[in-house]
Amino acid sequence: MEDNRSALKRIFSSIRYLCLQGLAIRGKTEETSNLRQLLIERSLDYLPLQKWLERPEKYKWLSPEICNEIIMDFSLATQRDIVATLPSRVYFGLMLDESSDISAKEQVSICFRTVDDDFEIYEDFLEFYETATTKSADLFNIVMDTLKRLRFPGIPILPTPCLLCRISLHLPEDLQSA
Repeated sequence: MEDNRSALKRIFSSIRYLCLQGLAIRGKTEETSNLRQLLIERSLDYLPLQKWLERPEKYKWLSPEICNEIIMDFSLATQRDIVATLPSRVYFGLMLDESSDISAKEQVSICFRTVDDDFEIYEDFLEFYETATTKSADLFNIVMDTLKRLRFPGIPILPTPCLLCRISLHLPEDLQSA
């Protein structure tokens, strides 16, 4: 049981490594994928991982669906870490940028820009959000959905039609008058 847990940890760390390096996980085939090749290389030094890779396919936790789920878990943990730093920052802003991907789908990138006590500026990318339109009401809903999913405190739902009016109503009172 401990060997299985250890092998699985190495699979997770390999996926994380490829993501942090910006490398593709999959390849033209599963056998030639970066993940598979990295795991084979790592298994040369670690017998439990080698045994894991020799298991029947459905018990390896290496399917594209499982890998995507692991990546999503890493992503959510990172997003929550970013949001957890916000209360310690003096100021923060939310940046949105719209673009179309290669398949002509509209995407909005969401980033936090923050300033700490020493006036050090940080920009943290949160996610891409697919949207049908970039109307202000849709952008507002994207922002609110993102903040709610990340458990950002103090986000009520307001029926105000203006995006800037809605966002300013969410600011602390000392920032609204600034």
